[in-house]
Order: sequence, then structure tokens, then C-alpha cells
Amino acid sequence: MEFELLGELAVRDESGRLVPIPGALQRALLALLLLYAPSAVSGGRILAELWTGTRAKDPTAALHTAVAKLRRALHPHAPGLIVTGPAGYRLDLTGHTFDVRRFEAELAAARGSGSPDRRAAALRELLRRHPGPPPAGPVSYTHSEPTKPD
Repeated sequence: MEFELLGELAVRDESGRLVPIPGALQRALLALLLLYAPSAVSGGRILAELWTGTRAKDPTAALHTAVAKLRRALHPHAPGLIVTGPAGYRLDLTGHTFDVRRFEAELAAARGSGSPDRRAAALRELLRRHPGPPPAGPVSYTHSEPTKPD
């Protein structure tokens, strides 16, 4: 699978088709886990980052529900992608690509391209291939009671 976070969040299967991620909360959760991958993110950290408004009556249950919905959306394409452990939740991106990590690797390679002219040409090429704006800011999801489920 290909995960894209430069610009709009998008997930593509092996054929390049978009994989729908239903619900703003699930998209925000996926973006947060992608940014921390391969490290685990604790449940407390996820709640603090994503629930910026009124807390759910049972925050732990709300988090488990959000993770379950995200797993359901991704499972047909990448079973086992979301890993739960003592430290929290993490994404196992083995065998998958993530545009932010690819961009970082290409940027490091461009910076080490030798002469200033070669570095400048490599950086221009990198920017040409990634013309979209970066994400507008921190990922957030505001939860307010009462809400309809996603």
C-alpha cells in the first residue's frame, strides 16, 4: 500500500486505487500513526492529540472503537498493519510506502549530491515531483457531545 500525507491524506492499494478511510477521526488517527511510524503512540497521547474538544464519556472505549474502524478499513488491503502493544498503537509499514519518508530520503540524497549546482538541480527536481503544499498544520479532530458515529 501507498500512504500519502503530502497534500491530502490518501491511501492507495497495490493497484493504485484509493482505499476509502471513513470518518474524520479515523483519517486523523491514521495521519497521527503515520507521522510517528514506526514508533508506538500511547492511547493517552492519541487522546490528547485528537480529542481537542469535549472528551467522550468513555475515552478509552472511544479510542478502541476508532482503532477498530480504522483496522476494518485497512484490513482487506493490509492485515496486521496496526499493531497494538504495551506502548500503544503503531503502524508496521514493512512492505508499504509512505510519501513523507520517501521525500525525506530523497531530500537527504539531494543534499549530498556533490557540487552546489548538482545539489540545486536535485532539489529543484525533488520540488517539481512534489509540487503540492505540505499539510496545513497539526492533525486534529474535535470531539463534542453529542455526535453521530462515523
